[in-house]
Amino acid sequence: MKINGPGWQRGVLAGDKARLLALVGTGDEKMDPDQVILMTQYKPTTDDLSLGELRELKDILARGSDPYAPRRDVATIADEIVKRSDPRWIEEQAQKLKARAEAQQATEQRLLAKGLELLGGRGTTWAERKDCVEEWWRGVETRQAAETWAAAFTGNRMTGRQIGSSSVMGGSFGIRNKAHRADRSWDRQIKLDRGKDGIAERMNPDNFDDPKTGASKKNEKGLHDLSATLLDGTGDSVSIVAQLKPYKDSIVLFMPVPTEADAQVFAAVMQLTSPDAKRRREISSRFTGIRLAQGSDMHTTLLDISAAKTDPPKVRYGVSGRAQRAKGEAEVMCDELDLRARRTNALQHSVILGAGAMQKVNEIVMVYRAHKSASFPLFAKWDDQAKRFAILDKKTWRPNGKYISDNGTLSA
Repeated sequence: MKINGPGWQRGVLAGDKARLLALVGTGDEKMDPDQVILMTQYKPTTDDLSLGELRELKDILARGSDPYAPRRDVATIADEIVKRSDPRWIEEQAQKLKARAEAQQATEQRLLAKGLELLGGRGTTWAERKDCVEEWWRGVETRQAAETWAAAFTGNRMTGRQIGSSSVMGGSFGIRNKAHRADRSWDRQIKLDRGKDGIAERMNPDNFDDPKTGASKKNEKGLHDLSATLLDGTGDSVSIVAQLKPYKDSIVLFMPVPTEADAQVFAAVMQLTSPDAKRRREISSRFTGIRLAQGSDMHTTLLDISAAKTDPPKVRYGVSGRAQRAKGEAEVMCDELDLRARRTNALQHSVILGAGAMQKVNEIVMVYRAHKSASFPLFAKWDDQAKRFAILDKKTWRPNGKYISDNGTLSA
């Protein structure tokens, strides 16, 4: 059944509220763009609770009062406990999990093999494939330099990210540790730059691979991965606006991503053993692409995944949240298999479009890095009167006279 976090908290005994939140909350908070406040995130359904947690929830709600903790919810949970205690149901769920794990492993192996095949050469070490890596990388930069709006948009390789109308977005704020969300002593203060200046900083490879030391300035400057949407440029009724989240007064950052072939080769190159560490850093600091992809909203946030409080923060976006595994199914809290699927989806991004689109708006995690094109990144603002995007000058951020129609046609 659907979890009614806010309602249930109003209906339970005061002494039960903290435990209720621990049971049905995710430990995450997400910014509400309309109210501009952090909102507590709740697990979508009771399917995300263990059998023991479900029993505890039933007892907490039973001690509460109507109308916020209605007796029908207690009865529904009691029926669910009976169902989930059935050995046949338990075995059925175990078989479903096994099938998912086997399918995900097969996908990972297939994509790695495909990437190595496209790379060319033989062997699993960097030295054995070195010449092929260099030849492929020269091709990547050539393809970037020749990139056009039309090719990327109609090829379903154009992404859109709404970054707000202010040139300064972000700042310092606290995030939680993924493995210790309930323990606030693990919280970290981090910096995040989400504005146009931050995008420009991400395009400078020196910020991720200092020429002298090889050090990264990602944490220092707040240049972490960012959320975006992969646009579907095919079909008879294409609408860019319909594929973006309805944020008001926002500027859209349009950025192309590589072909699936280049994404798969890049992933294979990053997995070569005994790598040339310096060259590997140089390539990764210059490869703009999708890190994670899902055909629905991830409901995720920035988290620290460092293993010790004394370690430098390892900030990641997209390693939590929800997943919708099939159309018509309810969202569930994502498990490790869902996170692995987000990674392989990024290597075959077309799977989250068309039949693979679980919701109207998908979500991807973008790695913005150096790009050889003079046209991108491209910034534009929606003109509601003209029903088109006015392209902005990168320096002044004012309209330059060109535009993109809602169906993806770039003006001459």
